[in-house]
Amino acid sequence: ELYIHAKHAKQILNNNDNNSSSSSYLKSKLLPFSHTPNWNDVRVIRAMLSLLQRALQDANTTHVLFCTESCIPIATLGEAA
Repeated sequence: ELYIHAKHAKQILNNNDNNSSSSSYLKSKLLPFSHTPNWNDVRVIRAMLSLLQRALQDANTTHVLFCTESCIPIATLGEAA
């Protein structure tokens, strides 16, 4: 399963652009709040903990992988699992 924490979650949730097929998908995966983290800020950890908490509510969760918009994966998801 995929869970997303966005710095500006309200802007995404309040966007009513229904022309994009990804809008409803993105909104369905988004945590309904944000810790509004900045670079090198403790709120980044709070955001990660919120994602972890949400993922662990699903009994089927076996792995957790954190990604950011500025990091490039060095392994495929299959290799990471």
